[in-house]
Amino acid sequence: MSSYIDFHPDGTDFIPANSAEIRGNHSSVVSAFSCVLLCHQDPQCRTFVFDSSICQLYEGSSDTGLIVTSPSTNRLVGSINYDLVQLANTYNKSCDHCFPDRYLVYRNITCQCPLNSFYNGQGKCLNELYPDSSMICEDDKWCRQTMRIVQMPVISGTLPSKFSYVDESFNASGVEWWRAFDGNIYTYWNRLGSYQVLDYIFITFNDSYLLNSLQLTVYGDGAHDPKIINIYLDENGTCLAQSFWFPQTNNFTTFPLNYFNTSVKPLATKHALLSIERWSVYQAYLFELTFFGGLY
Repeated sequence: MSSYIDFHPDGTDFIPANSAEIRGNHSSVVSAFSCVLLCHQDPQCRTFVFDSSICQLYEGSSDTGLIVTSPSTNRLVGSINYDLVQLANTYNKSCDHCFPDRYLVYRNITCQCPLNSFYNGQGKCLNELYPDSSMICEDDKWCRQTMRIVQMPVISGTLPSKFSYVDESFNASGVEWWRAFDGNIYTYWNRLGSYQVLDYIFITFNDSYLLNSLQLTVYGDGAHDPKIINIYLDENGTCLAQSFWFPQTNNFTTFPLNYFNTSVKPLATKHALLSIERWSVYQAYLFELTFFGGLY
């Protein structure tokens, strides 16, 4: 079982056609080759992004999304080349024709395209099309029905009682250190009139959502920017949904979307506890943090 891999130049990033295409967000990956291997072992993975031990996997082909310039010169985008693979002689045949093979999976007694892809009748398995695609679905099997991903309004933020020893009490001076969405659907965080935030914040969304991703904007002050944001689904910090690591930067930066790994289990919640780990002893600045998900 082998794969043909194409690499894009260093310093590039991948934006999928739809945020639902994330397959996984792996940390502590030792090399780009290890990231390639993770993608190769997942029949639904077609594109991967590697940067400083972080490996992101996507089911969308690189030509279905956008390849853009990344602020990180170490960021690397790679994709599995399907143009060199011909499946006409193995598709819809008995399982001995598709094993071992990452391009077809054994389903319904025969060799079929992986989930969320379709056979085009010309020896290729292509990504299913979205409603806003420029291509026409000639068959119902070509179209993908997926959950609409929206920005998740946050309606309140409090300091959890279990962590009340951290920093100052909530609203101690009569000045809110947290406020919810403004007219641009961005979350602004501040404490006592500054942009400093507490180490723990328990937030409530306006409804229950299946978590999809989050996006962070920082000022670019390496001493005050958050290093890791841990997301828990309970107020006591016992049910960890996922941890997101952010590189240091000296510029005002909006980082690419960070996706929750929902390939193992969906993450549905109306609340989230944020635990913020800092780069230094100084209090963190958290300028903008936006959550995305689908109504549950």
